[in-house]
Amino acid sequence: MEKDSKLLLGLGLGLIAGAAAGYYMASEDGQEFQRKTKKKLKALEADMKETVKANKEQFADKLSTVAETTKDKLSGVTESSKDTLTNVAETTKEWANKASEAIKDKITATGNRAENTVDELADHVETGAERARRIIREKSSTVEQIVDQA
Repeated sequence: MEKDSKLLLGLGLGLIAGAAAGYYMASEDGQEFQRKTKKKLKALEADMKETVKANKEQFADKLSTVAETTKDKLSGVTESSKDTLTNVAETTKEWANKASEAIKDKITATGNRAENTVDELADHVETGAERARRIIREKSSTVEQIVDQA
């Protein structure tokens, strides 16, 4: 009989805790919490996208500036050296452009992964609330059966 009392006490406490969590998530405060969380996640996503975009353009600008500076410095070199250095500058510029594109792609991929992570997190928040509601319904049903048997 003592085990039955402990079981009923445990079920009752679980029901109360679950009901409180469900009530909170369904209440205006809980819904406001969910809205604020989603809003903050969307703001974080926007900030990350803006940062990635700004850094991508800044890096590309720096690489272009270096390539242009190198090309400008070649103008004072003698004709024989000028041809060789021009080829080097063009090769450097091509390399810089390829590196810039590769970096842009990696930054874009990172931004996409961050966006996917934010979306997954928002889904987990919604799934957690749904799970809490399901557990509350199950506990409530169990308690009702126990009460009906008593």
